[in-house]
Amino acid sequence: MRSRLPHLVLAGALTVGLWLGPAHPAGAAAQVTLKDTQWGRAAAGTAEMLGDLAPGPSSSMTTFPHPEFRSANGRVFFAGDDGVHGLEPWVTDGTPQGTALVGDLQPGAADSDPAYFTSARHGVVFMTDTRLASGHAPVTGAIWSTTATGTGGATGTTTRLAEGADVVSLDAAPLGDLALLTTSDFDKNPQVWRSDGTLAGTFPLKRHLTLPDELSPIGRLALFVDGQNPLWRTDGTPAGTRKVRTLGSGSSTFLLQLTPVGRRVFFKVNTLASVGTELWVSDGSRRGTRLVRDIRPGPAGSDPRSLSAHGDALLYLANDGVHGVQVWRTDRNGRRTVRLTDVDAQRVSRPVQCGSTVYFTVRDHRGSELWARSGHRVRRVVDLLPGPGSSAPHNLTCLGATLAFTATDGSHGRELWTLAGPRLRPVLHDLSAGSSYPTALAALDGDLYFVANDGVHGREPWVLHVI
Repeated sequence: MRSRLPHLVLAGALTVGLWLGPAHPAGAAAQVTLKDTQWGRAAAGTAEMLGDLAPGPSSSMTTFPHPEFRSANGRVFFAGDDGVHGLEPWVTDGTPQGTALVGDLQPGAADSDPAYFTSARHGVVFMTDTRLASGHAPVTGAIWSTTATGTGGATGTTTRLAEGADVVSLDAAPLGDLALLTTSDFDKNPQVWRSDGTLAGTFPLKRHLTLPDELSPIGRLALFVDGQNPLWRTDGTPAGTRKVRTLGSGSSTFLLQLTPVGRRVFFKVNTLASVGTELWVSDGSRRGTRLVRDIRPGPAGSDPRSLSAHGDALLYLANDGVHGVQVWRTDRNGRRTVRLTDVDAQRVSRPVQCGSTVYFTVRDHRGSELWARSGHRVRRVVDLLPGPGSSAPHNLTCLGATLAFTATDGSHGRELWTLAGPRLRPVLHDLSAGSSYPTALAALDGDLYFVANDGVHGREPWVLHVI
């Protein structure tokens, strides 16, 4: 979710069909076949810049809104600013030649601020709203559909499906061959929409909500929260969009971090007086919405956080009141909950599961380093910055069984690393003479997309093709 349409109205279809060619080539520095300079092993893949979209040292990838890569209909979409057209939608097939501007939706240097690219039956649906960061008023929002693929610079056709003034986009998710979207005008008419990518197939499912958000598809349904409570469900039809349940007192009880696993959605419920903040699960029915387990009995609660789905299980952090904050796992049915770690730590950070190994970051008296649970063994994987210093692994992201993360070893600055297994040595991807500061890591369609600054071209989009 990137909380960022009052009342959207169906648009007379405005179609944009531009041929803008591929992204500006980045030259020889864009593609680097990497070697592990620390360990002398071949790297886990090849990293290349998708294009110097804003030529020279300028940056096409903003710091706010935070950059995000999303996969839709076999392509990856993102927002970028080439210095000419403002912050607009881009598409890539994973190659520099196949990276192209979708269209200049807000003509000139103004920003359309696109987000939430989502697969649909007749194209990729996304939303725009004028740059909140610029303080422009009123905020103007729209729902669009595009057939852009990027291959050979092809931008296809982009059509505006709905528009409104003083509108902010909230969230989007696929449900079958539909795109579900939530919008808000803050106080007049927040709505849930559906779109198949056509004008006729784009309309609101429910109006006059409070703040619909956190769309979470499970099979033929999607759950969401309205104003963080109550819980709602939709099957993509107006009749099938209805309230599931209000938990607690409503106004003082919050449903947070909705995370789908299989055909259920897990979430934390905050400030339930009887059990404190604990983990709940729902199958979309009132009866099937329940407490998973009272991990820490009493009003304090275990405060589950950093929820993430991995295969048929949910990983998260929780505090049972005895062992401190540790890594926990709950199966997809919400019936079996186990604690995976018991580490003496000042801090444990968000866990991820790559293959059969659970990785996480631990800060203890030896600094902040990468740890893993493999089988029944929990241990520190490697001390990248030996001694009391910290390599501070961040942005842990799984690409199959390979872990990607950012860290510093004290010699190469903050760079991208990959690890093919807990018994192997991590591989450094040194993209800059200083620090490339990789961010927005996203494993999509078999590759790793991220933003980095190689010290020459500014903050630009990159891809790592993992071998």
